[in-house]
Amino acid sequence: MDKVKEEDFVNLIQDPKLEELEEISETFNIFTALDIIRREIRHSNFLAWLMNPNETHGLGDYFLDKFLKRIVMKSLPSEVDYPSIFEIDSWDFNNAEVIREWENIDILIRSEQLKFVCTIENKINASEGENQLRRYKELISKRYPEFRKLFVFLTVVGDTPEEEEYIPFSYAEIADIIDDLLKNKEDKISREIIKFIEHYKDMIRRYILE
Repeated sequence: MDKVKEEDFVNLIQDPKLEELEEISETFNIFTALDIIRREIRHSNFLAWLMNPNETHGLGDYFLDKFLKRIVMKSLPSEVDYPSIFEIDSWDFNNAEVIREWENIDILIRSEQLKFVCTIENKINASEGENQLRRYKELISKRYPEFRKLFVFLTVVGDTPEEEEYIPFSYAEIADIIDDLLKNKEDKISREIIKFIEHYKDMIRRYILE
């Protein structure tokens, strides 16, 4: 898998030349420098890193909790028994697993303890594949029949998926969650991680959304 490791970014952030580069150009961005803007795999890797409560960012389940709450707030009545905002608020996701490319699903969030599973299909350049979302839904329903489920279709502008049970979500909403994270967790995590996350948010707003 084409994976960008967090330590690569941290090493780059700590490079003394970084401040010189930022002084030279306000448009300098780690992610654009590494040519990540339109690479779905790299975005999925970074988002999975942010969502994973056991990763090295020190955020615990903060990002994952905020993300899932926004998802359920957008959910509409359907055949899927979506968790409510009150349930998400009461759940502890610190033991949740965040898995990349499970059965080709971009991001799978799973908690055996909570009997909960969420699938995220991430699209930046590509369009929805024929019956792709339906196949993933049927796979999850068969593999986790007793679990509460969320199905998320993440695109640049929050495109409406053909499969009704999927909840559309946009990169603008991802950037909003990161804004909230930076505002409320700035004094809780390291400067290097803050800079890392800021660069990702700025890259979304400047190069993906614009």
